[in-house]
Amino acid sequence: PPRSTLFPYTTLFRSLSWKLPLEGRLEVEGSYRIKTSDWEGATKAYSELYRIRPDDLEYGLQLARAQYQTNPTAALATLSELRRLPPPVGDDPRIDFVEASAQMDQNIAAARASATKGIEKAETRGSPTLAAVGYGLLCQTSSANGTSGVESMAACEKSRKAYIDAGQADNAARTVNDLAGLYFMQ
Repeated sequence: PPRSTLFPYTTLFRSLSWKLPLEGRLEVEGSYRIKTSDWEGATKAYSELYRIRPDDLEYGLQLARAQYQTNPTAALATLSELRRLPPPVGDDPRIDFVEASAQMDQNIAAARASATKGIEKAETRGSPTLAAVGYGLLCQTSSANGTSGVESMAACEKSRKAYIDAGQADNAARTVNDLAGLYFMQ
């Protein structure tokens, strides 16, 4: 929605959240800003949260997700910091997946490498649903790269099947849309 229509919600948010501790207020604000695609506001909220709790992977991932919408280089720097967290936190496959997303418009080869690395980690951990995220990213990088083929379609299919098995119809549908794009390119 246009920013002018968000004003009443922003006022409501502030009037209801003032009793929360700072961390709670920032979490609510960051989530709200992401939902309204206010990437600068989300970056500001999650930057503050990450400054308060630099060892919190979730805050760091949310910060990087917000940053890559406006400043992919800053997102990559945040992800680099997250990788330095002690294992198993610093080895979380979601770091690779956010990196793949941040690289999508910058460097397709790097995006594919990050997605592949994340898939390997997710499969090692025995998390097919998390691996599905990586396969979906491989499917998207193929679409963004303008290439199609058996390997790309196989990645889409792996992602779709894992999402269906996990009962995540919305993610499965998104993957079918990506697969349709590959078929269209052929």
